[in-house]
Amino acid sequence: MLISPSTVAALINTSKSRENHHDPASSVASSCRSHVQGRPLDDEPALVPASTDSVCAAFWPHFEYVRRLVNQGGPEPSDYETLNHCWSSIAALRREGVVSWDDFECMYRRLGDAFWSRKTMHGFVNLKPYGYAGDFEIIERIYRQWISPEPHLAKWDRFFHALHAPRAVRNRKSYFQNILKNRERSQQHHPFKVLNLGCGPARETFEYLCTHEGNGIAFECVDQDPAALAYAASLNRDFLHCIRFHRANVLRFRSEAKYDLIWSAGLFDYLPDRLFAIVLKQILRLAKKDGQIIIGNFSPANPTRDYMECGNWFLHHRTAEELQTLAEGCGVSAGRITIGQEPEGVNLFLHVRCN
Repeated sequence: MLISPSTVAALINTSKSRENHHDPASSVASSCRSHVQGRPLDDEPALVPASTDSVCAAFWPHFEYVRRLVNQGGPEPSDYETLNHCWSSIAALRREGVVSWDDFECMYRRLGDAFWSRKTMHGFVNLKPYGYAGDFEIIERIYRQWISPEPHLAKWDRFFHALHAPRAVRNRKSYFQNILKNRERSQQHHPFKVLNLGCGPARETFEYLCTHEGNGIAFECVDQDPAALAYAASLNRDFLHCIRFHRANVLRFRSEAKYDLIWSAGLFDYLPDRLFAIVLKQILRLAKKDGQIIIGNFSPANPTRDYMECGNWFLHHRTAEELQTLAEGCGVSAGRITIGQEPEGVNLFLHVRCN
């Protein structure tokens, strides 16, 4: 569904929180944050007992270590390596079936607002106030390296932003902008249309247009979350003459337009192979001749995977070979496929040249 200019204006009015630098999407989120899975989100919830004594025994040394860090006001850089080993050990317990998400929730609630509130990156990931992992606000916080203004919580956010996965997310923003800058250097001055699937906050578009407005690029941004579109429209309010927003599930998105570049940074690694192939086949039909499709996907080389999965943030991690195989299975010849990566080597990018 194309969002009309009047609707965009209404979305912007809903998203006046752009001026709030500590919590950039707070007003947009207010109506979405009251419940997760039907439970009220209290910053200081009551304790929940662990399910069994054996679970307590399995968790106990890790819980005690993290609680000690909470009591000292968060981890120092010298604690990071041990803390990452702790997450890996806890994630292994879950993979082995020793503990469940209920046991994680018990631990996080007992650790307080560092892990069970919206006041930190950790807590936001755990609570999922929009009902799903990787929502626009957590991505925007990652892009801006948001740090809690509360001193006893700030060190937890510094630890979060030092992890490989958040660094890779920030790098994919630069990756996108470099693609557009390379287009300028190649002196392609004809009108250039970009489709951004799963646009989230659309900060990569905003930052590019802040320094490259008026170069003939028109953007179309697609997301199924109205709160994401509200925030993206507010952030890009000065550039609405060259951006159109569509509210749609990517599986149902249809367009009569053809695009020079189809970009999707953080959508396809939430899709199983079957849906990955369905969507890729759909967007192959939307690309212009000599156009390009670029799809981001986290690699199994992601060192932050255990930490993410401790917060119920699961992705379909794929190797370069797996991405190549998926593209070839959609009828793309091997000679039209290349695989790129950002500097961390965590986020891979499937490039498909269209003909």
